[in-house]
Amino acid sequence: LHIDPFFTGTVTTHSSNAPIGDSAPTGSAYATGVLQKTSNVAIYPEADPENDLYPVDAARTYQPAATLLEAAKLLKNKAVGLVVTCEFPHATPADFSSHYHTRSAYKFIAPQMAYQNMDVMFGGGNSILTDDIRQHFKNNGTVLIQDDRNALLNYNGDGKVWALFGERALPYSIDRNPDNVPSLAEMTAKALDLLSKKEAGFFLMVEGSQVDWAAHANDAVGMITEYLDFDDAVGEVMKFAEKDGNTAVIIMSDHGNSGFTIGSRDCPGYDKLSIQQLF
Repeated sequence: LHIDPFFTGTVTTHSSNAPIGDSAPTGSAYATGVLQKTSNVAIYPEADPENDLYPVDAARTYQPAATLLEAAKLLKNKAVGLVVTCEFPHATPADFSSHYHTRSAYKFIAPQMAYQNMDVMFGGGNSILTDDIRQHFKNNGTVLIQDDRNALLNYNGDGKVWALFGERALPYSIDRNPDNVPSLAEMTAKALDLLSKKEAGFFLMVEGSQVDWAAHANDAVGMITEYLDFDDAVGEVMKFAEKDGNTAVIIMSDHGNSGFTIGSRDCPGYDKLSIQQLF
């Protein structure tokens, strides 16, 4: 694998009030350095005195927590971008480019991401675009590419560009039609090509979004093929970084998915259910 030759370490991410977290607070932990509650996106958490794992200041509840992407853009004048295979306002990309207490609130998260004026946003979610977002793109000169792989791969402009494929998420890599939908590696290579033109450097977050989804579904083939798809993207990143000589690359998961389980995936009280309820 492309990831194999490099130094490895261990990082623990968790929620502010629980030892296990979902993508929203754990991705936000990387993006902001602030531990947050389940479903939080780049904000200071609400206090939960009975369960908090560290002191939480109630006076700061829901304050936005600045992200690495915002710091790179606003403080260092760097180009910034996101490349994902989920819909663009899903938890992990949202963690780096928006602020809200509920990860599923796309109607509040999507406009924030659009108004971040990112240089590159590649992923899914055409159905989530609103008239206001489309008008904003026209006003600030953002190129919007929709369901056109060739248009993305042939794009060589120096302005801001969004490329979205599918109404929500992209298909699993194993189901992808390569004539119509780019691979994560192709989107990553194009993002690197565009962002590296900027003199001040860039920040890019790339997510193999659906490794996690396949794990939730106990889909062994999906987990393997999605991870290999992500590893191909890593290969593009390392090829660029080794040639560039001035790029830091960090490869990580915002949270882990443990072993296979037996029973239904929709069990909110899994550890308390009877055998009959499980099946």
